[in-house]
Amino acid sequence: MKALVLTLMAMILLILLVVPYGAVLGAGQPGYTIQIENDGSATWTVTQILNINSSIETLENLQNNITQLVTASENATGRAMVASVDSLTFSASGSYVEAEYVFQWENFSKVEGEQIIIGDVFQVPDFFSQLFGDMAVYMSYPSKYVVAGTVQPPPSAQNSSIQSLSWLGTKDFNGETRIVLTEKPATMGFSGSLEEIAVLIAIVAAIAAGSAGFYMLRYNRKKKMRASETAEPRSVPGMESDEEKTVKLIKSSGGSLRQSAIADQLGFSKAKTSQLLAVLEQKEVIRRYKRGRDKIVVLVEEKNGDTS
Repeated sequence: MKALVLTLMAMILLILLVVPYGAVLGAGQPGYTIQIENDGSATWTVTQILNINSSIETLENLQNNITQLVTASENATGRAMVASVDSLTFSASGSYVEAEYVFQWENFSKVEGEQIIIGDVFQVPDFFSQLFGDMAVYMSYPSKYVVAGTVQPPPSAQNSSIQSLSWLGTKDFNGETRIVLTEKPATMGFSGSLEEIAVLIAIVAAIAAGSAGFYMLRYNRKKKMRASETAEPRSVPGMESDEEKTVKLIKSSGGSLRQSAIADQLGFSKAKTSQLLAVLEQKEVIRRYKRGRDKIVVLVEEKNGDTS
């Protein structure tokens, strides 16, 4: 009996190590995923599903918005904070783009002894409006903590086996928001009863089924995207002609042109021009340099002396 209990506990530990926090809850879904760390900091992952013609927030604009939000949160809580954007990635499938932004927020929540208290930053008026507006919220926390007391606002789902909470939207996050995490006791008693073994088996089965479903979903999505990329020479359908127009315009202007001039001459909006140039910059077709309030766009091939 003791050997069976130890085997089951080892299986649970292995699954928790292999499946990252929030892998089942919120992964690949539009919304805010907030992973709380042991020191009270948080890793934010924001996922958006956008139409191919929609504007995508640039890293520079996102960093500015987050900096303003952190300053307002410091004033509201009296706690020093800092946040920095780690990455922006996006992938296209058909007529849609999945954009994913990741940023770190140090001192996001308050640590008091064995507790992590989350929620005082939401005193800032229109908190989520300064990010990406109303979307689902997914929160995960370290395995050595449990949720203590009543969660405010009440979550739409709560799963202690994978340390997660979720809400369908952000409208109820305000100055009354309060989520308290407390450390589990250092030692947890285990009697080895049939009831406890049955609970362990059920937990292992639930985590395994959820993990298998998640990875199968991700596999199928990647398979569809690879098929789309094979069928079309460009990974972003419909943008090829706009890219060519932009490159030709810059070439005809001697290899460099102001970003505002590109928007004016091609009739693009400022947002679409910024998004289009960001794609070209990622492909290393162009480089952009700040010039006052504008940017100078330079063809990489012209800069390297290759005009072919």
